[in-house]
Amino acid sequence: MQIQIDLPDRLDDALEKRARQLHSSVQAVAIQAIKKDLATVASAGSGGRRVGLPLIRSAKPGSLRSLTNAEIDAILD
Repeated sequence: MQIQIDLPDRLDDALEKRARQLHSSVQAVAIQAIKKDLATVASAGSGGRRVGLPLIRSAKPGSLRSLTNAEIDAILD
């Protein structure tokens, strides 16, 4: 399938520069960028960004007690 896309000059320049850096064609670099973006979207499921929660290590593994918001803030700072 062939498609024509009008790129802004700055994006076109950046694409051509990247192709030269990789010793590749503009087409190959564009295809790789599109594949990478689509793979990222597919792996995120809903298309959103995956977010990880901070892991707080315990001084006494196996013990569990409630932390106040102030204690959590102090740990994260």
